Amino acid sequence: MYQTKLIRLYKTLTKEELKQFKKWVVSPVHNQHPKVTQLFDFIAKRKVLSAISLKKERAFKAVYGAKPYDVYVLNHIISYAYEVLVQFIDYLEAVEQEDWQKINALKALKKRNLTKEAQKILLKLKEQQLQSSLRNGDYYLHAFAMEVEHFELNGTQNRSDGNNLETLFEQLTNFYSITMLQYACIATTHTNVYKTSYNIPMLIAVLELAKTSSKPVVQLYYWAYQALNHPKDAHYYELLKQHFYQYNELLALKERRDVLLICINYTIKQFNIGSYSFVQEAFSWYQFGLKSELLLDKGQLSQYAYKNIVGIAIKVQAFDWVVEFIDAYTACLAKEIQQSYSHFARAKYHFAQQQYDACKLLLIQLEYDDLFLNIDSKIMLLKIYYEEDSYEALDALLHSFGVFLNRKELMSYHKNNYKNLIAFTQKLYRSSNWNKSKTAKLRVQIEQVNPLTEREWLLEKLALLASIF
Repeated sequence: MYQTKLIRLYKTLTKEELKQFKKWVVSPVHNQHPKVTQLFDFIAKRKVLSAISLKKERAFKAVYGAKPYDVYVLNHIISYAYEVLVQFIDYLEAVEQEDWQKINALKALKKRNLTKEAQKILLKLKEQQLQSSLRNGDYYLHAFAMEVEHFELNGTQNRSDGNNLETLFEQLTNFYSITMLQYACIATTHTNVYKTSYNIPMLIAVLELAKTSSKPVVQLYYWAYQALNHPKDAHYYELLKQHFYQYNELLALKERRDVLLICINYTIKQFNIGSYSFVQEAFSWYQFGLKSELLLDKGQLSQYAYKNIVGIAIKVQAFDWVVEFIDAYTACLAKEIQQSYSHFARAKYHFAQQQYDACKLLLIQLEYDDLFLNIDSKIMLLKIYYEEDSYEALDALLHSFGVFLNRKELMSYHKNNYKNLIAFTQKLYRSSNWNKSKTAKLRVQIEQVNPLTEREWLLEKLALLASIF
């Protein structure tokens, strides 16, 4: 029973939710199957939920006593139990949407022709919404729903009086504009990564409206969309940055995090194509994300953010900050990866400080399961072997690196990036008879090829070679 969807869902309940669920299960309003109550009682009494403690035979005996074991009968009760649990989860979500519950209550009163009572609820709802700090899509959708109820309650009573249709359309337009632009940003990201395309009806009209909108969040998503679709025009990014710092608290937490990631990804992409000034921008965004805790999800930091933060901080030579970050935030990673990511981060730090022996010692201590940790560790070793003139080891590494890239499922952008690094590194140490013409030609190639995240390092090594003759 441990692998059933019932247990997978049950395990997501918090201690407080388990207390509420216990009351839910024994209520005949929500559960009319005594055997379901007995099954949940059996589950609740297990100190640890495991394949052994939740064996179906044990569960059957707890529910049916001495009756002969029948897996089909037990599966039937498990199915009922799952439905009861799903209904409870649905209830929890409804409780969180208190304002929508009140709109439903308003509708119920209206159906019973209790107009005055419904109007009182509507008035109170409007007063409460004005106190909200949010002005996101959900805010305007709820405002639109209230205007619909306002019109139904008041707008049809006296045709000669004014109505709220103009306000209704305004709230609907605000909701539609924000939501359309949110998903248009997502579609742009998908298009860039997966080389797909999307037909987005009415997007042009929404963009025209958003350009002159007085609503800060509409403007924020407008600049986000423009920055994503015009990456070479930094003007859009600057406006996005300005609006985000000024208005991000008008968004819900997840929305703030999503827009922050748009800003971060924009700056990293600009750096990757050669705009080095954006490294400091990316570092500033990461610092903001940590300070505001937008990069933390329930106190946990993703391993991708952790690795990127270390890499960006080292690029801006914030070495003391890196050490403090590793000490403070490694505990925010999932427990099973803390050691490997800490080792990797410290290896990056030692490498940047040209402490190559300490770096190599850390890199060989662990085998990295993460694909990009593996790749980054190979890049560090590549640079160390080059710096130490260990060309035999470097040659073997470049060969194995190329085989590794061919075996792995990587997006073409990443695969081409690393293959370009391998090719140019080979040209640097294998070529002979260097002269000004040869170095100039290679410099142009390195400067023009994309993608190439290690362009700066390659140009630095080429310049050293050029200075020899």
